[in-house]
Amino acid sequence: MTNRVSPTDVKKIIDTELADIDIDIFIDTAAEIIKIYLSDAGLADTLLAKIELFLSAHLVTLREQQVSSEKYGNASATYQGKTGMHLTSSHFGQTAMTLDVTGKLASAGKGVSTFEVI
Repeated sequence: MTNRVSPTDVKKIIDTELADIDIDIFIDTAAEIIKIYLSDAGLADTLLAKIELFLSAHLVTLREQQVSSEKYGNASATYQGKTGMHLTSSHFGQTAMTLDVTGKLASAGKGVSTFEVI
């Protein structure tokens, strides 16, 4: 499997201290998610590359939470997202879902079951 983005690409959109080898793990994971959910969706490779980029950055936020607000007097910080929010927990995940015009990423991991009545 060839990844569509590089650690350098990811570092252009997210401020991270991770080394390239660490970011590769997140890119590999994003590429696998795209393979599972979007490989047969008929999306252009350029769009899949953008989704992979933002999905990779989202996965980085799982390791390095992004600050949504800071206060310096009596030091305080608020971080984006909460556990259980899936891709909505970061701006990057939300962007990946927006780019996915099929809606498959938005429904992924929500435990949706389907059944057929005969």
